[in-house]
Amino acid sequence: MSDDYLAYLSRLQRRGQQVNRSKQTALQSKLVFNPLLNQLSHVKDKVFFVQIGACDGVLHDPLHPFIMRYNWCGIMVEPLPDLFEKLKKNYSGKDGLIFENVAITESEEIKPLIRVNPDVLTEFPEWAAGCATFVENSRNIASCPDLKNHLITQEVQT
Repeated sequence: MSDDYLAYLSRLQRRGQQVNRSKQTALQSKLVFNPLLNQLSHVKDKVFFVQIGACDGVLHDPLHPFIMRYNWCGIMVEPLPDLFEKLKKNYSGKDGLIFENVAITESEEIKPLIRVNPDVLTEFPEWAAGCATFVENSRNIASCPDLKNHLITQEVQT
């Protein structure tokens, strides 16, 4: 963990600000992950990536600025059809990207994926759009009791 990140967390805590897991992840991305990716972009002519769970390609996506600024090439995988359509739209006209509307599992099949109902996403934080699991009573969704009442099952290709 970088000294900048730890110093920033310490300053926030001294000011009495809550630093929840979501904020920590965003800070890590900004202060640790981004400088590494920026450096990589300057060292390599072409960067190729594979992103599993690409969501819409923008929301909480640490790769988005690098794909746009440095024309990274890669494969973006998103199993949920509505998010997949947004993903393709957000990168329309961008060369070097391959989009796959599948989930990654041990076998190729149609499988039920549990997710937050897209019709109620405006009632929840943005990150809820990306909450999905094949595991019933999964901790990632169960950790937010409000979401449990708004889950649906959607068949996806794996």
